[in-house]
Amino acid sequence: MILSFLRKKFFHKNYISLKGYKKIIKNHDIYLIDEIKKKILNTKLISNKKNLNFFFFIKDINFDFDLIYRQYIYSILVYYGLNRNIICSLNKKKTFFILPDPWLGILRDHNINFNYFKSKLMWFVFALKKFAAAQVYFFKIVLLFLFDKKKVNYDSFYFVDLPKINLTSDSKDENNYLNFFLNELQNDNGLIKNIYHNNNSYNNKITYNFINILKIKNFNKIFLFLDLIKFFLFYLYCSFVALILLPFRQEFSILLKEVFEAFIFHLNKKNYSKIFVFNNSMGIYRPIWTYVKKKQNFKCFFTFDSMFCKPFNHDDDKLKKFNLYFAANYTGYECLNWEKFYFWNKYQKEFYEKRLINKNYEYKILKPINVGGLNYNHKKDKKTKIAFFDIPPFSLNYSLDRHPPLFYTLNNLKNIFEDIVNISKKYNFDIIYKFKRYVPDQHDKKYLYWIENFIKKQPNITFVDNTTSVSSMLSGIDLVIAMPFTAAAVIAKDLNIDCIYYDNSDVEYDGTLAYDEILIIKNKDDLEKWIKQKIQ
Repeated sequence: MILSFLRKKFFHKNYISLKGYKKIIKNHDIYLIDEIKKKILNTKLISNKKNLNFFFFIKDINFDFDLIYRQYIYSILVYYGLNRNIICSLNKKKTFFILPDPWLGILRDHNINFNYFKSKLMWFVFALKKFAAAQVYFFKIVLLFLFDKKKVNYDSFYFVDLPKINLTSDSKDENNYLNFFLNELQNDNGLIKNIYHNNNSYNNKITYNFINILKIKNFNKIFLFLDLIKFFLFYLYCSFVALILLPFRQEFSILLKEVFEAFIFHLNKKNYSKIFVFNNSMGIYRPIWTYVKKKQNFKCFFTFDSMFCKPFNHDDDKLKKFNLYFAANYTGYECLNWEKFYFWNKYQKEFYEKRLINKNYEYKILKPINVGGLNYNHKKDKKTKIAFFDIPPFSLNYSLDRHPPLFYTLNNLKNIFEDIVNISKKYNFDIIYKFKRYVPDQHDKKYLYWIENFIKKQPNITFVDNTTSVSSMLSGIDLVIAMPFTAAAVIAKDLNIDCIYYDNSDVEYDGTLAYDEILIIKNKDDLEKWIKQKIQ
């Protein structure tokens, strides 16, 4: 009976959410959500930094506590959860928000209907949960001290959230994700014999290109009994302070576990990697421990696994239809405050340069970084091969949390793909089709069903698994057609392969070139002319 009640409540809320989502799209209220998120992110939560010093007393650490706090709260409470609740509120359903009081005030200013008392209560409960998580973390560290003595070699790299790549491919392939960074980082930092990561998809140890690839989930550990005593005293002190201040200052409890991690990293003088490589899948939060300044040459790099930026640099007030269809929620990335960035190209660098709050950073423009995967071997024949890269449409349920670009619908994909197939029959060329990674919880299931049935009817289409390396697939390709604005086209351009973005919808663009001056074609006739010109 209870389960039945909860099920009805869930479906009722989901129905209201979906109804509200369609409503805000129709009324262009999606801009309101973006506006609220921007104001939230830019509203400071902690004004007095001096009274925080007693909480840390780590001599070799320096950071903006307020910025860290905003990054953390935004990442776990705003980036995903806020959208759905705003949608429910706009659809006249009173809900609650787990947010600090200054950010609740922003919602009030925008006439968002919510239960203020319940929101305050749930915020306090959230802080209590984070305090409890910090206590659990303390006992975890003690257990690791007793039972896990695996150390991390200093002369090594640590890839945080290393993507799934093909470690069995040709070790000389320069486009391989690991080779790319090894060549780049070893030039400046000397010979590296070990690479550590925390990806459970790999075995515990792999030898690749004469380098040991080692999985280690807990690189931040205590090895000396004296350090354990220091950490125990630090734990008692910080926990006491956080608990006493909890009714008035929740930030100490919320970030308590993060502070513990930083202190442990501070204690470890040798047992850590020389270089840590982060990527944009981590979101905007930069862990507190990365601010610890080591006597050794310790570095952190932030990289991108895609272009991850708008293709045009026009004002947000212009071309609203374009923004509505293509502007995924980039709110938050202006708060990235890493000291070293690796950018794909000048367009990505310029995008972030204009938006980053912190202007004091180093950067290097490298090349498109091919993430993933398996090698691909083309059929050896003389037929023209044209690669097609899509972006799968998102499910409505996923859209409630993320508000992805509205362009990626099943109808748009059908129209684009059918145009390409019709032209291929006329000019007798093969289509090598690779769809962007499909995530069942995120993408429209109708899309996958349609694709499977559509391909079966087309003998000249070869389906490529989404785990296949893009650069490997492109090695035998004559032309590339991509849905706007997948990064595969940028990779193709870097490999000197003729490529275009194709979109036959009624969306207007600010010009005809995107990113690396990649041409955008808007109709079937122009697409046919371009293909005919290139293959004859």
